[in-house]
Amino acid sequence: MIRFLAFITLCLSFSPLCQAQQLDPKYNRDSLFNALASKLPEAERRQFNEGYVTDDAKGKESLVYMLHLPRSSKDKMTATIGRKKPQITTLVKSYTALVAKGYTVYIEFNPEDKMFRMPASINLHITQGAETDTGHALLYGSAGLKKKLDQLGWTNQTLEKIKALLDNVGCISIKNGDDKTEIGFARSGMGKYGFLLFPKVLNNTEITAYNDGCHYLYHENNLVLTYSNGGVGPDCFPD
Repeated sequence: MIRFLAFITLCLSFSPLCQAQQLDPKYNRDSLFNALASKLPEAERRQFNEGYVTDDAKGKESLVYMLHLPRSSKDKMTATIGRKKPQITTLVKSYTALVAKGYTVYIEFNPEDKMFRMPASINLHITQGAETDTGHALLYGSAGLKKKLDQLGWTNQTLEKIKALLDNVGCISIKNGDDKTEIGFARSGMGKYGFLLFPKVLNNTEITAYNDGCHYLYHENNLVLTYSNGGVGPDCFPD
């Protein structure tokens, strides 16, 4: 059986979030791990300590990176939704208007991480028909990002507008759709909190379909909370 921490290291090694990681040498890796691990519950802390002692240098750095990742919660998300309903409506309408007919576009803004020397970047996935062109951690000003922007008829100013709309509701990603809009609230460890906004109030059948108690939680009217696992950590809503 693969040990828990070995599995974590394996997942981190294939995660787009971690592939470009490199701890700034001004930070002491061991001291940083001890400080971050000290905040964990006792049982989880023991597991991480065991893995850290036996892992190689790259594995140790991956564990530090995982512990360093931001944390969020369902309560934070629902509180933000409650405060920002008008702004969320504006976000959906404005973003939908920016996406050309026939396209479904997912965009996520990844903040700069100075500790791990990772620059700000963008995840941009473009779907047209049955084909999806994915782009992970595209750097601002890169040829890869420009190619995708040209395909959509977008510019750097379009990106600035979308980011401002997302920042205004405290969210990090959005994906348009005919039947629903998917909005990412926050990354939390390797998982992600978000919500679905439907164009109409859900009926009983739809509520049942989007209220499985794991990945989907019906919230109200036309809004469903979501949680996705990033390969490590709880598979369902942890709170």
